[in-house]
Amino acid sequence: MERQNGNWRRWWLRSALLVMMGVSLVGPGGGVQAATIGDVLDNTATTNNKLLDANGKAWNMYSIPRQVWDKDGKKAYIQQRERTADEGSFVKQGYSWNNQGMPLSPEDPKENTARWNNQALGSIAYISFKDPSGNGRIDPKYGEPFFSLNYVDRNDLVNVETPLDAANFSGSGKGGTPLSQSQSGSIFNPTQVQSKMKRSAATNNKFRLADGATFDNGFIQATGNVPIAAQIAESESAVDGMLAGNWGVMVRIKAADGIDARSLAAAIDWSKSYYYLTVDSVQIFGTQISDLNFPLQFDHHVYLDPTDSHVFFLKVKGIPYGFKEESGNRAQMYLPRSNADHLDYLHNRNIKGNNAYTLDKINGDQRPTTLNDSALINWNQFKQPSFFTSTEKNTAIWDPFKGMLTEMVDKITIPVIPGIMKIVIGWFTSSPIYSLGDLGRTASLLNTARPAEDRKMTVSKDFWDLLKNFLCSQAIDPILSAISKNFMKAPFRGRARINFSFDISKYKGSTDPVKAVFTQGRLPAAPYADGEFNHGMGTGSLAKDNPDRAPIEITMYDSSQLVDPYSVTEGMPREKLDKDPRLRGQLQPGITPMDYAVIDQKFVKNGGTKYKVYSNFSSWTGAIVPYDRHYHENNGSSDTLHSNGKITPGFSRRTATPDPGRDGVLVNNSASQEVPIYPIGDLKGFMNDLLPKPNEKKAGVIAPSRYANVFTYYLKLESPKVH
Repeated sequence: MERQNGNWRRWWLRSALLVMMGVSLVGPGGGVQAATIGDVLDNTATTNNKLLDANGKAWNMYSIPRQVWDKDGKKAYIQQRERTADEGSFVKQGYSWNNQGMPLSPEDPKENTARWNNQALGSIAYISFKDPSGNGRIDPKYGEPFFSLNYVDRNDLVNVETPLDAANFSGSGKGGTPLSQSQSGSIFNPTQVQSKMKRSAATNNKFRLADGATFDNGFIQATGNVPIAAQIAESESAVDGMLAGNWGVMVRIKAADGIDARSLAAAIDWSKSYYYLTVDSVQIFGTQISDLNFPLQFDHHVYLDPTDSHVFFLKVKGIPYGFKEESGNRAQMYLPRSNADHLDYLHNRNIKGNNAYTLDKINGDQRPTTLNDSALINWNQFKQPSFFTSTEKNTAIWDPFKGMLTEMVDKITIPVIPGIMKIVIGWFTSSPIYSLGDLGRTASLLNTARPAEDRKMTVSKDFWDLLKNFLCSQAIDPILSAISKNFMKAPFRGRARINFSFDISKYKGSTDPVKAVFTQGRLPAAPYADGEFNHGMGTGSLAKDNPDRAPIEITMYDSSQLVDPYSVTEGMPREKLDKDPRLRGQLQPGITPMDYAVIDQKFVKNGGTKYKVYSNFSSWTGAIVPYDRHYHENNGSSDTLHSNGKITPGFSRRTATPDPGRDGVLVNNSASQEVPIYPIGDLKGFMNDLLPKPNEKKAGVIAPSRYANVFTYYLKLESPKVH
């Protein structure tokens, strides 16, 4: 299937001769059932603007849908079961269909707190891919915003810092340019994932198939760096929203004709997405509270565009998690939907040097670095990660102060303060949740700004009697002020590095059975004659000569460009949750505003942030199809390839067994002899004058052209238009 520069015809003829000699060409592996399953959920089919199942219950987005028809002949859906960690499903529409709906966040982050508390927003978090201050560009220290697409042999974690790192890795496949020591040092690849591409001077610095590799199976791995600016509402319910995963953004992916967008989306490997989020540290007393984190996940849905089959949408949101009080006033973390979310949680990592640490303590008082998920799971508790139970205990498990002060004291640079704080620390009670890891630290710190009634923090009366107002104003108030200032009164910055894969063994490529024979289980065909995809930064048009041509586009949408089409939290107070618990009842996994969110229709085409997309691979544009022309085109009596048709599955694994007396003598004729090339839809063959004519008792020779039938996938290779 390889289409490289050089003499095509000579290569096709040699290949055909190999077929005649009994050598199989490499063909696609057997199709594997995609993990994106179930019927397409019609999220626009509502009852009184609510998304309900066939039994009148609120639809939970963790459910696998099955379409049924009610007694009135109206389409409805049954919630079959909860998805597993490696499954996803389709949703009809990724953007709003009417002018209704509650925005997830404001366009101006200064309005975030007021509008959330006034019940006018669906999420606690403003998240933007542009800086709300200055010229909109997020500080370059958070890295270049980009996605790189590499063709690799496995779906394990590969983390890169820059597009150049990704390109160097992609070109290092067998026969390409090996990575230097410094290049290897900038690429996190602990399981030695290998590129299926090579690049060197011998390939004119172009990506070509690595030695011994094929276009069959493998993975397209998307690696990206996503700088963000974010702000959290200052509210009693902020922590509730954070624990519910009620925050996020959306992504639009558009592919040129010839790349089956829906089939590609169905090939997403949901079990192998990785995330590495870093945000600004909190500055207190000249030192930093770092490793604050918010766990990410794709929500395991592919949202379609009913008006454009080239487009699909993905959603990146928070993972729901929580904390429970264990015996003896200790604390432990848990995932409320662990069977569905445990892999996404475990694949959020804090990468430092050559290690990828879990966000929280697992398998004891430690943060493991193993990427072996099964070693981190408690199989007796619905696949809960084996979360650590705190050794610290406190009647108020949310109290963060002792843990925070202990962490700070050795870093403080301001004179006198360390000595004072060592005395202060002794008067504080323990910090159970804070001690569990990054997420416990983050949640307990954010809770200090506006603690809910059931998340109170207590400090002993003796402590306040001793320190009185002086130490309170010098130690505690600045801490609360710093936390609020850093996260709730102004935007903070950070970046998310995202790594996800498309499993090519699950890619069908076309609903047309003839085209699917060529595309199933195979890297998508290149939409240009040069066998390549994006050029330059991949932000331009489809024109073949555009230096930034982009047959694959990625656009990111801020939280302010999303809406909850059903306004599920409308009229629910954001404060005094102990008096009115309705908001907490709605902020549950699968039914939050973010679970239901779609892009506001007015932003789909004229909004969003278009990302640079580098495609570090090339692909095929045509195929040699071995079939016996004498049999198919001249009413021959024997099919020497034993095929069940001209273009059928497994065509490239066929071997020829001609009879010399009846079929002729094998001869490799001149490479200059014409071998016509047909579009795939054209199944007309041709006859060579040298073929045997048994009915006339004339012997002949068998030239490669008897079996070498060359097809192109596109009608015109100058533009991505499938024939």
